Amino acid sequence: MMSAMSRFEHQIAADAVARETCAAELAKVLDGFEALRFGDGGIAYGGLLDGRADGGELRLLAEPHAAAGGRYRYTDPGTPGTPGTPGEPVDSAAPAARTAAFAADFTLDSWDRAGTTSVRFAASETAAPADGAEGSGSVVLRRGAGRCTVEVSGEYRGGGPRSALLAASVSATADACRWWSRAEGAAGAQGGDAPVVVRLRHRYAVAVVRVSPAPDPAPGPAGPRWLLTVRTDVRGRSWARPVLAVVLLLGRSRLRRLYARALDEMATAGAQQPAAE
Repeated sequence: MMSAMSRFEHQIAADAVARETCAAELAKVLDGFEALRFGDGGIAYGGLLDGRADGGELRLLAEPHAAAGGRYRYTDPGTPGTPGTPGEPVDSAAPAARTAAFAADFTLDSWDRAGTTSVRFAASETAAPADGAEGSGSVVLRRGAGRCTVEVSGEYRGGGPRSALLAASVSATADACRWWSRAEGAAGAQGGDAPVVVRLRHRYAVAVVRVSPAPDPAPGPAGPRWLLTVRTDVRGRSWARPVLAVVLLLGRSRLRRLYARALDEMATAGAQQPAAE
């Protein structure tokens, strides 16, 4: 376990989401994926893609669909744009801006909705300013009697001459059963690690973020709420370890205020999002 050099902790309130709602949304995504159909060249349509118009294209590279061994590729050529500040005149002679072209390959290692579903991915961006940026990893969903967990792992490397400085890895776990036990205030549910744990590793720093819910005794305007405790442990690595230690020591009070403010702003922005249909 990482020995924390500096710890930041803050609590925010969020509208509670019913367990049944989360289960229904997950089922909707899995159903939509299984309902995909494939036309000429393996191009997908229907199912999960109904009503979407993001300009991207999903292809089936290898059968079977929605089963172990299925391979897919998603591509987005990028969206032309116009440089400039909104509301200001645009220089017609300036070159058109373009979002980074994106491509991702997905491989299903397993597809068992009552057991384990696992997918590997590799993605890259090929247009400036992210030219050469790439990432890879896996997502594993495990379900069963009294169990529902999600495990995510991945690596990212930015493009350009400073790509090494933009390289990082992430691993995350989310235990839905532990989350709901704590969110509902079940007796003895507060023991053990947090139900959501995210680990970020950079060549010069490591951070571990833990999120744990508890029922809010004061309901909000929309009904029951959760109190989410977000705790982050940070330490430096390599030659940056002593440097980061000094920075964290001297600026700890200000960093804690910024940490709390950022989480409060995230909570406010989340509360303003329209509810999913």
